[in-house]
Amino acid sequence: MKTTLKSIVGKAKVNTRYHRRAVAPAIQHRAEYKFQRYTCSLNICRACPHKIDCVGQSNLDKSKGRIIERSNFESYIEENTERYKLNKELYRNRQAIVEHQFGIIKRQWGFDYTLLKTKKKVEAEFAIIFTCYNLRRSVSILGIAELIKRLKVAFCFVNVLLWMILSRLERFFQIRYNNHFFSKN
Repeated sequence: MKTTLKSIVGKAKVNTRYHRRAVAPAIQHRAEYKFQRYTCSLNICRACPHKIDCVGQSNLDKSKGRIIERSNFESYIEENTERYKLNKELYRNRQAIVEHQFGIIKRQWGFDYTLLKTKKKVEAEFAIIFTCYNLRRSVSILGIAELIKRLKVAFCFVNVLLWMILSRLERFFQIRYNNHFFSKN
């Protein structure tokens, strides 16, 4: 049985300030994270029956006690883990239905962060990304020929609808258009 953080917190010296640690340079959008460091003295570790499992023989030989680094988000991670354990079936269903698209876009396409800021701009960026995803998925399901055929039918309807609207507005606003899509026959 390993010594847990809860069992040594009472005996451990806690450095109350948060430390900062830089992460790998490949992850550019997460430059650093904060953590608290808990240290347990070597004397307490030597008296513990789980010292080899917890600290390890090499640390005991080097006269080091147990050091635990706890992220400032650790409590949220633990809460999420508990929710997952209580609702495994719900999470499996969610992963299969909803999160597939996000997983493809994030992991396979590499869009794990946005390039723009503000909600409006991020929504526009993701609208483009999801439009590309939907087009790619449509090509996979329907094939290129069938997709083109269906798009022509859809745009033909839109074209007729726009022509009707613009022809009525022409009378009110004296709109003249020289677009080959809306030419009168």
